[in-house]
Amino acid sequence: MARPTLAVTLAESQGKKASFLREAARQLELGCEVWPARVEVMPPDRTFDMVAMRAVDGGDAMAAIAAARVTKDGVLLRFEAGTSTAVPLTGWSTASEFAVPQSRGRLVRLQRAVFHVEHDAE
Repeated sequence: MARPTLAVTLAESQGKKASFLREAARQLELGCEVWPARVEVMPPDRTFDMVAMRAVDGGDAMAAIAAARVTKDGVLLRFEAGTSTAVPLTGWSTASEFAVPQSRGRLVRLQRAVFHVEHDAE
């Protein structure tokens, strides 16, 4: 609502929840798309500048699937509950972390790791 020109896609594989999201978006006049299936079945060319994961089953496996949907310079947001730390994603680094109010969790902002290797020409 705060940024009506922002293109948002909500992925929800459970039919009732997807229907609720569509109706909520319609009632609130939000111009967002609801993808009523699992993210894994989206066409491979569907990528996003930011992917945010809510509580999902198999979080570490899903993080890798979500990371594949992030554009080259995009961001992956993932929620980590309590004091546990999620398995690091290969090729990604933590850019920042934010405590989630009224929760023991934190929101972790990941970006693709940038490597610089210098080579001595001898």
